[in-house]
Amino acid sequence: MTLRPASPYLRFMLGGLAASLGLAGAASATVATPAAADPVEGSGPTQSESTLPPGTYVSCTAYFGLTKYSESDLASYAVDVVDDAVTPEPVIGTDLVPVLTVTDASDETVECTPDLAWTDETSWGSSYFSSSALAEMIGLVTYPGPGYYLIPATFGFSYTTPDTTTFTPVSTSIRFENTYTNKVITVVPTTVPPTADGVFAPGVELADLDNSYFTDLFDAVETTGNAAQRAYFEQWWADRLDLVTCSDSDPLYPSTGVTLQTLVPGVAITGCDDFYGSSKAFYEAAQFNVKIAASLITITIADPPPPPTTTTTTTTVQPDPVIPAFAG
Repeated sequence: MTLRPASPYLRFMLGGLAASLGLAGAASATVATPAAADPVEGSGPTQSESTLPPGTYVSCTAYFGLTKYSESDLASYAVDVVDDAVTPEPVIGTDLVPVLTVTDASDETVECTPDLAWTDETSWGSSYFSSSALAEMIGLVTYPGPGYYLIPATFGFSYTTPDTTTFTPVSTSIRFENTYTNKVITVVPTTVPPTADGVFAPGVELADLDNSYFTDLFDAVETTGNAAQRAYFEQWWADRLDLVTCSDSDPLYPSTGVTLQTLVPGVAITGCDDFYGSSKAFYEAAQFNVKIAASLITITIADPPPPPTTTTTTTTVQPDPVIPAFAG
C-alpha cells in the first residue's frame, strides 16, 4: 500500500509532546523531531527505514476530538529487537514514532500520531471511562495497565475536524518512522482492525440488536437464566425502540431482573427501566475487553540478512589431443 503524505496544514510543531504524554515501558510516548519527507512503506509487512529523521504530525486525539471509550479504538505496542540489532533497546519515542494513516470513504487521508488513552489506573477510571460508568462495570472490566493509545474508530462513527468538515474513517493503517539506519523493521499488523461494532450511545437502533455485543448479552441472559427470560428481554428491547413503555407487572420481569443483577452487579435493578442501564454496562465492558485483546501491534527490529555468498568455480580446459602423424 502506498501512503499519501498528509496535507501541509496537518503538520505542526508539538514542542511539549514528550512531557505531556510521559513514558510507559515498551509502549511509551510519541516524541517527534522535524522532517521534510515521509518514509516509504516497504512491501508486505516489512517497512523500509526513514530517509530523514521522524516527522512531526498532528495529534490524533486533538484532530479527531477523541475523548473516551465510545469514540475510539485502542492500540498498544510491543518492540522485539532481534540479536541486539539496536542498542539500547528502543521505546516508542524519539527513535520509533507510530504514524496512523486514517482514510475515509472518499479516499481522503489524515496522518496523525496517537496519544496515550490513560497514564495510570486513576486516569483510566476517571478520564477514559468516568467514575460513574466504571462503577457500573464492577466485575466486568479490570485495569489493563499502561501503554494503550487512542486511535480513531472505523465502525461508522463520524468526527468533526478542526476545519469543520465531517470525516468518517473506513480504514486505518500504521507505520513507524524511525532514526535507525540499515535495519529491517517489520510491523504486524499494518492495518489496525476495527473492534467497536457500533456504539451504544447516543442511541440504539433496532438493527443494533443483531450486533455481537447485544447477541452476547442475550446469550448470557439465556445461559444464566433461561430461554423464556431471553425472549422477554429481547422483546423488552424491541418495545423500547418502538417507544413502548415497560411494565414491572409482567410475570417474567422479576426473574429476568435477578438474572441481569447477577450479570451486572454494578447496576441496581429496581424496575424494568433499569434493564437499559445494565445493558449499557454489559455492552460497553464487553466492547472494551475486545478492544484490549485486539490492540497489540508488534514491531520487530533486526539487522538485514547477509548478502548471498558468491562461489567462484574454476574450470580447467583440457588441450586438444595431438593426433600422431605417420610417414608412408
